Amino acid sequence: MLYILGLITLIAWEAYWTYKACWLAAKKDHKGLFLFFLILIY
Repeated sequence: MLYILGLITLIAWEAYWTYKACWLAAKKDHKGLFLFFLILIY
């Protein structure tokens, strides 16, 4: 049970920071970084 909770927490943490990185890259018009982080999600 603790393993599943840790895994869910890790996935949520990674999704949050990847989303934030994509948002910042798009806001600063860094298209290369935006695409890199977008591909990293999938």
